[in-house]
Amino acid sequence: MLSDRIGQRWIFRPTAGLLGGEKHEDVTAIAVCTAFLLMGLLMSSAGIWVALQAHLTGLWPTTTGSVVRVTLDENRTLTGVKWYPRVTYTYQADGHTITATRISLGDPVELTDEAEARKYLERYSPHSKVTVYFSEEDATESVLEQRAPAHSFVTIGFGIAIAFIGFALFLVFDLFRS
Repeated sequence: MLSDRIGQRWIFRPTAGLLGGEKHEDVTAIAVCTAFLLMGLLMSSAGIWVALQAHLTGLWPTTTGSVVRVTLDENRTLTGVKWYPRVTYTYQADGHTITATRISLGDPVELTDEAEARKYLERYSPHSKVTVYFSEEDATESVLEQRAPAHSFVTIGFGIAIAFIGFALFLVFDLFRS
């Protein structure tokens, strides 16, 4: 196994590369494993970055806003019906009245059940007061909820899985190397 050859430069052996072949096979195996590891780490990092940005909206200044309009958009596709709750709200920041529609930094809220979508919208009734989180750098960038998008966690999971595959391939290649 790998621990038996610590300190040996097996990639530079004159012959007997991976699986009894030549050293270019060792280089190819390392390149493939490294590519998987890097892709996985980059994907995981991207997902973590998006989730962190959503979490950091909690550090944004807040103000009280007012819900102007609440709608429920329907989108029919080949896979079924999807419901998109929409909230339009206004708030005061930097001496301006700003109108916005962004609920969170993540993807728009997308639900497959109309009853669930209507229940989601119950927390935002027209003319009600809401807490608005807005960016200090750009007061027009605001959110009502500080949740991370679901796809960021999927990206983190896939990234970890791809990195694990790269590491496992490296171990498998090393195990079968003569």
